[in-house]
Amino acid sequence: MKTHGSRGLLSLLVLFLIMGILDTTAYAQYSGSSYKIEEAQVGATGGDNDLTSMAYKARAGVGDTAVGIVAGAVYQAVGGFTTSDIPELEVSVNTPTVDLGAATASAAQTGTGSFGVRVYLASGYVVYTRGGLPTTSGGDTVPGMSSTGPSVPGTEQFGINMVANTSPTTFGAVPQQLPDVTFSFGSAATNYNTANNYRYVDGEQVAQSTQSSGVTNYTISYIVNIAPLTKAGVYALDHQMIVVATY
Repeated sequence: MKTHGSRGLLSLLVLFLIMGILDTTAYAQYSGSSYKIEEAQVGATGGDNDLTSMAYKARAGVGDTAVGIVAGAVYQAVGGFTTSDIPELEVSVNTPTVDLGAATASAAQTGTGSFGVRVYLASGYVVYTRGGLPTTSGGDTVPGMSSTGPSVPGTEQFGINMVANTSPTTFGAVPQQLPDVTFSFGSAATNYNTANNYRYVDGEQVAQSTQSSGVTNYTISYIVNIAPLTKAGVYALDHQMIVVATY
């Protein structure tokens, strides 16, 4: 039986991202037995793909007639004079540490962390959560919410979602598309995309994009509830977001 602990400091170390690229091969857009074209150019009014000297190397475009991503069920194209043929996956950690402070059994503790994802020349990406549970040095844990649901003070709960919330307080944010929704397409996954409902199952998918995408900034909303008999101590979690590009 756990000893009574009226207050426990809950600290979460978050967002050590690992990224995986399934295929980094660059393919010519048009090819035959005796030729290949690495880039197709239609209607550009000016620019140069190879500006070099002893001190610099650059590419420049002027007067692009179309830029951005266009996609269908069986194709995807990226418009713009200086587009690259090299696949890329980029992630950024915007909030390396989240401290939820001192907890009581009467109210939930909340906090947020943030990370960004961009993928180029891919079919998209998926984001998985990894990291175990909030744990003390003595091995006591706060259980994760295996079923999606609301915050219930007085009950041991650890959960997250990826959207804006108004309960148990106003916190979090929907995925932010940069520069806007015509360039970036990331979204929160099922079970983590409903306001005021939380869940945490280690290894589950929490976000994704179904095509190449500019930067999407994700906000992770954390909640922790403890019970009157939750053992006091410092509970820590090394929370990882694993981002995998798809092709």
